[in-house]
Amino acid sequence: METKYLDIYQAAAFLNISPELLEYFTRKTVKSNDPRKLKFKKDGELYKFEEKELKDYDSWLRASWPNSPKSSRPHLPDAIKQEIRLEANLECALCLKSGEAGEAAHIEPVKTGKCNHPHNLIWLCSNHHTKFDNGLFGPKGASNEEVTAIKKGLQYFRRVSWTGQASVLQQIASALSICSDLNRLLEAQNAPSHPQLENIARQVFTIIPELAKRSTVEKLKPTLEKLVTEIEKQEYPSASINKHKIKNVALLEDDFLESSDLARCPLCEIRGVNHSYDCPVCHGDGSIDKYLEIDLTEFDLVKCKLCEGSGRYDGDDCIACGGEGEMERRFEDRIDYSQFDLVDCPVCKGSGRFDGDFCRACGGDRTVMRRYADSIDISEYDYVDCPLCEGSGRHNGDTCPPCYGERQMLRKYADSIDVSQYSDVKCPACKGKRLLYGDDCIACYGEGYMSAGQADQLDTSLYKMVKCPSCKGKSKTKNYECRDCNGEGELLKYYVDKYNL
Repeated sequence: METKYLDIYQAAAFLNISPELLEYFTRKTVKSNDPRKLKFKKDGELYKFEEKELKDYDSWLRASWPNSPKSSRPHLPDAIKQEIRLEANLECALCLKSGEAGEAAHIEPVKTGKCNHPHNLIWLCSNHHTKFDNGLFGPKGASNEEVTAIKKGLQYFRRVSWTGQASVLQQIASALSICSDLNRLLEAQNAPSHPQLENIARQVFTIIPELAKRSTVEKLKPTLEKLVTEIEKQEYPSASINKHKIKNVALLEDDFLESSDLARCPLCEIRGVNHSYDCPVCHGDGSIDKYLEIDLTEFDLVKCKLCEGSGRYDGDDCIACGGEGEMERRFEDRIDYSQFDLVDCPVCKGSGRFDGDFCRACGGDRTVMRRYADSIDISEYDYVDCPLCEGSGRHNGDTCPPCYGERQMLRKYADSIDVSQYSDVKCPACKGKRLLYGDDCIACYGEGYMSAGQADQLDTSLYKMVKCPSCKGKSKTKNYECRDCNGEGELLKYYVDKYNL
């Protein structure tokens, strides 16, 4: 079978992820301790993506994310935060303001799915984030169903700009799917709806007539004319115009699908969402080619074979299912469970000891998972001369900092040392003059120089004179000479921060 490649805009429409974020995924890893990046090929200056790789990478993004080393939650890359912030037009998706101080909110709680896929995130102000997390409904809060509908609408409006080559009919079907979602929500509500639902409806009503103009399918003309006529009607009471329009436009969805040879997605039933994520069959559109045959059994939830449905393995959340205890069959079928078998640590050969100490590879446990054992480069645990002192144990007449005078170190540490960081450079605080405001420079201890690594990390703003916070620069407090600044009225910011003045 011929490999199908998509350009970056087609790939963006395919996954409902912006071209900018896709390009970021090709350069950066996003999951802690996982080296995977999105694979691509270059055709001149153009990015090309294999459709299968896009599907696999998207499935990998949706799978549970490991916790970051210093947190009980997965790390959320800034690029994904920016993605959903731009998706919401730099404002809270619920109240349409306070976007600058917004936060990334998980639609499926992070403690449940541990998933930072951009489709599981929405940009909310801190107030609405708290209300949503606490399940507060009504005009000032939001239900999960409402937020899902709003998220679907926001994604759709961004995707329209990436789908120049995509089917006009599929885009109209997606817009009608949004109308159906909104109609179900509005009919179920007794309280006023969120302003964002009305805002999404207005945008849909702007887009559908524009898409209808681009359609060249003759048999669709009557249905499209009905749609446009319904949208352009003005006789509804102004207070309820969108609610009536949404209902009447949604009623035309079946006619449109039938006339355009599309069908409701058999997996998500046109909701566009399956297990809280974009439906993998229709990619969130809600409809598919009606002649497309889909095996729905691969999306059934099955018990995780590693933890046997408990969600726990080896005293922690199961790493195969992310602690869920179950997963879709399509993911389960791809898992090689032998990678989770415990085998002797290849570094210490199962003894738990290495070079007279606990083995650093297995932490002294003697065994490690096969997946980890296979990734260990044994040569990293060979001893080599320290790259800075070249095995002498001395640097600049003193004990060598990286090896502490031991002369040798493991290759894995030696390879990470940037020797240039230990070369001497002028002190950035005193510019190499050794004095700072008439006294020995406290940054370099009056030496006038320091290592390049220290210089790179030095916050030079700490070595500027600032007004004394205690006396407000007046040199005295209660008619006495200020003790903090010795009556000078100013002092180094370094001391202000150090002593919390």
